[in-house]
Amino acid sequence: MHQEEEIVYLHSRGYELRVLRRTPEVVASPLLHVFFHGQVDRARFVPPVYHRRRSSLRLEAICLFASDPVLLFSREPSIGWFLLGDDEFWPRLDDLTARVCAENGLSGIAWHGPSAGGYVAIRNALRSRTPGLAFAVGPQNDPRRFPYWREFAPTAAGELAGQDVPPITELLRETPPAADRAVYITVNDRDYHHLRFHIEPIFTESSALRNVHISLLRNGLGHERITEVDYWTGFAKAVDMFGGVGR
Repeated sequence: MHQEEEIVYLHSRGYELRVLRRTPEVVASPLLHVFFHGQVDRARFVPPVYHRRRSSLRLEAICLFASDPVLLFSREPSIGWFLLGDDEFWPRLDDLTARVCAENGLSGIAWHGPSAGGYVAIRNALRSRTPGLAFAVGPQNDPRRFPYWREFAPTAAGELAGQDVPPITELLRETPPAADRAVYITVNDRDYHHLRFHIEPIFTESSALRNVHISLLRNGLGHERITEVDYWTGFAKAVDMFGGVGR
Protein backbone atom coordinates (compact mmCIF):
# COMPACT_ATOMS: atom_id res chain seq x y z
CA MET A 1 0.00 0.00 0.00
CA HIS A 2 1.17 3.47 -0.86
CA GLN A 3 -0.11 6.83 0.27
CA GLU A 4 -0.19 9.64 -2.30
CA GLU A 5 -0.57 13.37 -1.81
CA GLU A 6 -0.48 16.12 -4.45
CA ILE A 7 1.29 19.32 -3.45
CA VAL A 8 0.61 22.53 -5.41
CA TYR A 9 2.98 25.51 -5.24
CA LEU A 10 1.77 28.82 -6.66
CA HIS A 11 4.13 31.42 -8.11
CA SER A 12 3.55 35.17 -7.85
CA ARG A 13 3.48 35.32 -11.68
CA GLY A 14 0.74 32.72 -11.93
CA TYR A 15 2.65 29.48 -12.59
CA GLU A 16 1.89 26.23 -10.78
CA LEU A 17 4.39 23.59 -9.75
CA ARG A 18 2.64 20.32 -9.00
CA VAL A 19 4.43 17.65 -7.03
CA LEU A 20 3.06 14.21 -6.23
CA ARG A 21 4.41 12.67 -3.03
CA ARG A 22 4.19 8.90 -2.65
CA THR A 23 5.05 7.10 0.57
CA PRO A 24 5.09 3.29 0.90
CA GLU A 25 3.80 1.53 3.98
CA VAL A 26 7.34 0.33 4.68
CA VAL A 27 10.23 2.48 3.44
CA ALA A 28 13.08 0.30 2.15
CA SER A 29 15.28 2.88 0.40
CA PRO A 30 17.56 5.20 2.39
CA LEU A 31 17.17 7.84 -0.33
CA LEU A 32 14.40 10.24 -1.26
CA HIS A 33 13.75 9.84 -4.99
CA VAL A 34 12.74 12.93 -7.00
CA PHE A 35 11.63 12.48 -10.63
CA PHE A 36 11.51 15.09 -13.41
CA HIS A 37 10.15 14.41 -16.90
CA GLY A 38 11.61 15.43 -20.24
CA GLN A 39 9.83 16.51 -23.40
CA VAL A 40 6.11 15.70 -23.42
CA ASP A 41 3.84 14.75 -26.32
CA ARG A 42 1.08 17.32 -25.73
CA ALA A 43 -1.40 15.31 -27.83
CA ARG A 44 -1.01 12.23 -25.61
CA PHE A 45 -0.44 13.55 -22.10
CA VAL A 46 -2.55 15.91 -20.03
CA PRO A 47 -0.66 17.69 -17.25
CA PRO A 48 0.35 17.16 -14.58
CA VAL A 49 2.88 14.63 -15.90
CA TYR A 50 4.64 12.40 -13.39
CA HIS A 51 7.67 10.55 -14.80
CA ARG A 52 8.32 6.89 -13.85
CA ARG A 53 5.38 6.82 -11.49
CA ARG A 54 4.80 3.14 -12.15
CA SER A 55 8.28 1.68 -12.63
CA SER A 56 9.58 3.40 -9.49
CA LEU A 57 7.26 1.30 -7.34
CA ARG A 58 10.05 -1.28 -7.18
CA LEU A 59 12.08 1.08 -5.00
CA GLU A 60 9.71 0.94 -2.01
CA ALA A 61 10.90 4.49 -1.42
CA ILE A 62 9.46 7.89 -0.63
CA CYS A 63 9.16 9.53 -4.04
CA LEU A 64 8.38 13.00 -5.34
CA PHE A 65 7.25 13.47 -8.94
CA ALA A 66 7.36 17.01 -10.34
CA SER A 67 5.43 18.29 -13.37
CA ASP A 68 6.95 21.16 -15.36
CA PRO A 69 5.04 24.42 -14.73
CA VAL A 70 5.17 25.31 -18.42
CA LEU A 71 2.68 22.55 -19.24
CA LEU A 72 -0.11 24.20 -17.25
CA PHE A 73 0.96 27.74 -18.15
CA SER A 74 0.82 27.27 -21.93
CA ARG A 75 -0.60 24.70 -24.32
CA GLU A 76 2.20 25.25 -26.84
CA PRO A 77 5.61 24.16 -25.47
CA SER A 78 6.38 20.47 -25.06
CA ILE A 79 9.50 21.17 -23.03
CA GLY A 80 10.50 23.68 -20.36
CA TRP A 81 13.45 22.48 -18.26
CA PHE A 82 11.45 23.49 -15.14
CA LEU A 83 12.69 27.04 -15.70
CA LEU A 84 9.42 28.93 -15.31
CA GLY A 85 9.16 30.11 -11.72
CA ASP A 86 12.44 28.56 -10.64
CA ASP A 87 13.22 31.66 -8.57
CA GLU A 88 10.32 30.83 -6.23
CA PHE A 89 9.81 27.13 -6.81
CA TRP A 90 13.37 25.98 -6.16
CA PRO A 91 13.57 27.29 -2.57
CA ARG A 92 10.28 25.54 -1.81
CA LEU A 93 11.41 22.28 -3.38
CA ASP A 94 14.72 22.50 -1.55
CA ASP A 95 12.82 23.02 1.72
CA LEU A 96 10.45 20.15 0.98
CA THR A 97 13.16 17.64 0.12
CA ALA A 98 15.28 18.60 3.14
CA ARG A 99 12.27 18.26 5.44
CA VAL A 100 11.22 14.88 4.04
CA CYS A 101 14.75 13.57 4.47
CA ALA A 102 15.02 14.86 8.04
CA GLU A 103 11.60 13.58 9.11
CA ASN A 104 12.23 10.10 7.72
CA GLY A 105 15.90 9.66 8.54
CA LEU A 106 16.93 9.48 4.88
CA SER A 107 20.59 9.84 3.96
CA GLY A 108 20.20 11.85 0.76
CA ILE A 109 18.33 12.46 -2.48
CA ALA A 110 18.36 10.67 -5.84
CA TRP A 111 17.38 13.18 -8.52
CA HIS A 112 16.13 11.38 -11.67
CA GLY A 113 15.50 12.83 -15.12
CA PRO A 114 15.77 12.22 -18.88
CA SER A 115 16.70 14.92 -21.39
CA ALA A 116 15.32 18.23 -20.04
CA GLY A 117 14.58 16.44 -16.78
CA GLY A 118 18.20 15.31 -16.68
CA TYR A 119 19.34 18.92 -16.91
CA VAL A 120 17.27 19.94 -13.89
CA ALA A 121 18.22 16.76 -11.98
CA ILE A 122 21.91 17.67 -12.26
CA ARG A 123 21.29 21.33 -11.52
CA ASN A 124 19.33 20.52 -8.38
CA ALA A 125 21.80 17.92 -7.12
CA LEU A 126 24.55 20.52 -7.30
CA ARG A 127 22.63 23.30 -5.53
CA SER A 128 20.61 21.32 -2.99
CA ARG A 129 21.38 21.74 0.71
CA THR A 130 20.98 17.95 1.03
CA PRO A 131 23.58 15.38 -0.13
CA GLY A 132 22.50 13.66 -3.27
CA LEU A 133 22.95 11.89 -6.56
CA ALA A 134 21.83 13.01 -10.01
CA PHE A 135 20.95 10.19 -12.40
CA ALA A 136 20.44 11.76 -15.81
CA VAL A 137 19.61 10.05 -19.11
CA GLY A 138 20.80 12.01 -22.16
CA PRO A 139 20.62 15.45 -20.51
CA GLN A 140 21.10 18.74 -22.29
CA ASN A 141 24.17 20.71 -21.28
CA ASP A 142 22.77 24.05 -22.42
CA PRO A 143 18.99 24.19 -23.08
CA ARG A 144 19.52 27.15 -25.40
CA ARG A 145 21.52 24.92 -27.77
CA PHE A 146 18.76 22.31 -27.99
CA PRO A 147 16.59 22.63 -31.13
CA TYR A 148 13.36 22.73 -29.11
CA TRP A 149 14.49 25.85 -27.29
CA ARG A 150 12.95 27.70 -30.25
CA GLU A 151 9.60 26.19 -29.29
CA PHE A 152 10.00 27.26 -25.67
CA ALA A 153 11.50 30.69 -26.36
CA PRO A 154 8.24 32.56 -27.19
CA THR A 155 6.86 31.47 -23.81
CA ALA A 156 10.14 32.09 -22.03
CA ALA A 157 10.54 35.61 -23.37
CA GLY A 158 9.46 37.99 -20.66
CA GLU A 159 8.47 35.14 -18.35
CA LEU A 160 11.85 34.07 -17.02
CA ALA A 161 12.18 37.53 -15.47
CA GLY A 162 15.92 37.70 -15.84
CA GLN A 163 16.56 34.22 -14.47
CA ASP A 164 19.83 32.59 -15.46
CA VAL A 165 19.91 29.45 -17.62
CA PRO A 166 23.33 28.09 -16.71
CA PRO A 167 24.86 25.26 -18.79
CA ILE A 168 25.86 22.18 -16.82
CA THR A 169 29.48 22.85 -17.74
CA GLU A 170 29.26 26.26 -16.08
CA LEU A 171 27.73 24.76 -12.95
CA LEU A 172 30.42 22.08 -12.76
CA ARG A 173 33.13 24.71 -13.17
CA GLU A 174 31.75 27.21 -10.67
CA THR A 175 30.16 24.83 -8.14
CA PRO A 176 31.78 21.41 -8.64
CA PRO A 177 30.03 18.58 -6.79
CA ALA A 178 31.04 18.42 -3.14
CA ALA A 179 32.24 15.19 -1.55
CA ASP A 180 28.70 14.26 -0.49
CA ARG A 181 27.16 14.24 -3.97
CA ALA A 182 27.63 12.67 -7.37
CA VAL A 183 26.50 13.00 -10.99
CA TYR A 184 25.92 9.92 -13.13
CA ILE A 185 25.02 10.46 -16.79
CA THR A 186 24.04 7.69 -19.18
CA VAL A 187 23.49 8.24 -22.90
CA ASN A 188 22.58 6.03 -25.84
CA ASP A 189 25.16 5.40 -28.55
CA ARG A 190 22.89 6.72 -31.34
CA ASP A 191 21.88 9.88 -29.51
CA TYR A 192 24.14 11.74 -31.92
CA HIS A 193 22.98 15.31 -31.26
CA HIS A 194 23.40 15.01 -27.51
CA LEU A 195 26.71 13.19 -27.73
CA ARG A 196 28.19 15.96 -29.89
CA PHE A 197 26.65 19.14 -28.52
CA HIS A 198 25.82 18.31 -24.90
CA ILE A 199 27.62 15.24 -23.53
CA GLU A 200 31.05 15.99 -25.04
CA PRO A 201 31.29 19.43 -23.35
CA ILE A 202 30.22 17.92 -20.02
CA PHE A 203 32.78 15.12 -20.45
CA THR A 204 35.55 17.64 -21.13
CA GLU A 205 34.60 19.87 -18.19
CA SER A 206 34.26 16.98 -15.74
CA SER A 207 37.32 14.94 -16.71
CA ALA A 208 39.10 15.80 -13.46
CA LEU A 209 36.06 15.33 -11.21
CA ARG A 210 35.97 11.89 -9.58
CA ASN A 211 32.30 12.16 -8.62
CA VAL A 212 31.04 12.75 -12.18
CA HIS A 213 30.63 9.66 -14.34
CA ILE A 214 29.42 9.34 -17.95
CA SER A 215 28.32 5.95 -19.30
CA LEU A 216 27.70 5.13 -22.98
CA LEU A 217 24.94 2.60 -23.57
CA ARG A 218 25.72 0.53 -26.67
CA ASN A 219 22.09 -0.30 -27.38
CA GLY A 220 21.56 1.14 -30.85
CA LEU A 221 18.94 3.59 -29.55
CA GLY A 222 18.49 7.31 -30.03
CA HIS A 223 17.48 10.09 -27.67
CA GLU A 224 15.34 9.52 -24.56
CA ARG A 225 14.75 5.84 -25.30
CA ILE A 226 15.94 3.39 -22.67
CA THR A 227 14.79 -0.04 -21.57
CA GLU A 228 13.68 -0.66 -18.01
CA VAL A 229 16.58 -3.08 -17.55
CA ASP A 230 19.14 -0.53 -18.74
CA TYR A 231 17.59 2.24 -16.64
CA TRP A 232 17.54 0.42 -13.33
CA THR A 233 20.87 -1.33 -13.94
CA GLY A 234 22.45 2.05 -14.60
CA PHE A 235 20.78 3.52 -11.55
CA ALA A 236 22.15 0.72 -9.34
CA LYS A 237 25.65 1.55 -10.60
CA ALA A 238 25.01 5.23 -9.87
CA VAL A 239 23.99 4.43 -6.30
CA ASP A 240 27.15 2.35 -5.84
CA MET A 241 29.20 5.29 -7.11
CA PHE A 242 27.38 7.69 -4.79
CA GLY A 243 28.05 5.43 -1.83
CA GLY A 244 31.74 5.37 -2.65
CA VAL A 245 32.22 9.10 -3.24
CA GLY A 246 33.11 9.79 0.35
CA ARG A 247 35.45 6.83 0.72
